[in-house]
Amino acid sequence: MRPTNPRHRGLAAAVAIGLALFLASCGGTDPLSNVGTVQSARVTGVKWSGFDVVVGWSWASGTLEVVDLEGQAHAFPVKLSGPAVGVVFDFDGESFGNGIIDLHLPPGKTLHGTDLTGQYFGSEEALQIGIGVESHNLKNSSGVTIDDTDFGVGIGVFAAGEWIDLSEQ
Repeated sequence: MRPTNPRHRGLAAAVAIGLALFLASCGGTDPLSNVGTVQSARVTGVKWSGFDVVVGWSWASGTLEVVDLEGQAHAFPVKLSGPAVGVVFDFDGESFGNGIIDLHLPPGKTLHGTDLTGQYFGSEEALQIGIGVESHNLKNSSGVTIDDTDFGVGIGVFAAGEWIDLSEQ
């Protein structure tokens, strides 16, 4: 049924144009896809937090810094978050280490920016009595590894399997 009133036709056209612009803005390309071959990568400004009682969750945010083979630096705001399943418990405030997670690239493998994000699987260990140590040892499907150990404020003893999603904010 077509609107016969000119006001309704104008409103229908405005709604259609607005919807088209909205959908076009949602379909943007992933900025990491513009990164060429990765030479090195790290996440800076990281402060881990978590809450674990057999099952729990860890989270952090930071900036993914990538250097490509041409020496061009790229930076993207990212978040790290995901569940852990293990034994005993751990309550973490923010970590206070150097705040840098080096992403270790597999030797001899060509990687691009999009190979750095996604699901990482591995382990989390923590021993904290007021102040202590927490460690995340993870690997993604592209072979990129995270081996991060930081000091933190909290209480608990925890050893777990962990799934962390590294994604753009």
